[in-house]
Amino acid sequence: MSDSLIVLLAGGDAFRYGQSLKDPNNSQPDKLLSSHGNTNLLRYVTDELRVLGNLVLVTRGEKRKSCYCTLLNSNNHHQPIAVIREDQRNSIGPLGGIYAALQYYPDIQTRLILPADLPNVRRKVISEILMKASQLKHFDIISIVHPNGQVENLLLVINGSESLKFINSLIKFGVYRVSSLIRSVSKKCFINSTFLECTKDGTNIANVFTDLDRIDLVSESQKKVELKIEDKNYIKASIIDFGSHNDTSQDPSLLFHRYLDWIGTSSNENNQKEISSMVGILKKESKNYRKKGLLSISLHCLLDAFKLSKDIQIAEQIEELKQLLEN
Repeated sequence: MSDSLIVLLAGGDAFRYGQSLKDPNNSQPDKLLSSHGNTNLLRYVTDELRVLGNLVLVTRGEKRKSCYCTLLNSNNHHQPIAVIREDQRNSIGPLGGIYAALQYYPDIQTRLILPADLPNVRRKVISEILMKASQLKHFDIISIVHPNGQVENLLLVINGSESLKFINSLIKFGVYRVSSLIRSVSKKCFINSTFLECTKDGTNIANVFTDLDRIDLVSESQKKVELKIEDKNYIKASIIDFGSHNDTSQDPSLLFHRYLDWIGTSSNENNQKEISSMVGILKKESKNYRKKGLLSISLHCLLDAFKLSKDIQIAEQIEELKQLLEN
């Protein structure tokens, strides 16, 4: 797996951490430097994953970049861990970090993207995902989907160079959701988390991808976030494929590109007929994802549609999907 690149996203401002990284009164404003076992969270995550491939940490700001470089270089890793900084002037969220990594390493074919603040990340889980990616050769993006239809938007395997082109388009139109990147590519696969072999030894797959919200959660009595898969089990297939072999009329990415084209040419003078057409496209796209059980991406399609038209029917569908995802 030496030809793989593991990209750790570390550019957030930690608003859900209890206090923002920008708050000077926070005694430990950087959650990656908070205690985790006998070390800190950053060292734990990098030690756990560095044997699987080359690691790169993407962050924002020169101060944080310098801090992480110093910390990781003093850790005596056999393989160097690169630290790069986003060039975006304004934060556009995780999509900016993904964009920076793809730009910086254009010649590496397979990049696995995940947040750096995962206190329960396990090497065997990431290793198996990389192994499945090597078996699924013809794809642009692979993501994980849980039985309740929740897609892991921040655990992706990105293959080739197509995604960089799509991110350029999304940024141009001011669309910054990572789920929109997943929607924009046509060759994509979703791995059912319950079909991962590494879960059979008791590993809680939902907890592996739970990030660190507050420093008090990192302890022996850490709060667990469980997926209630016994009540609602929508995803039956081990792999859901939206690849190029599908009927093109059922490819949601084609619908999404029509929506992006419309965003690029629309103005406030657009009449209601044009808006209704775009809402119809987004509802059709939502239906395509929902048919496969990918409920969180289906929800994002409807949220986009609701921005354009405050339709009561769309609002009801949004609430229904939220309830399904919460069960």
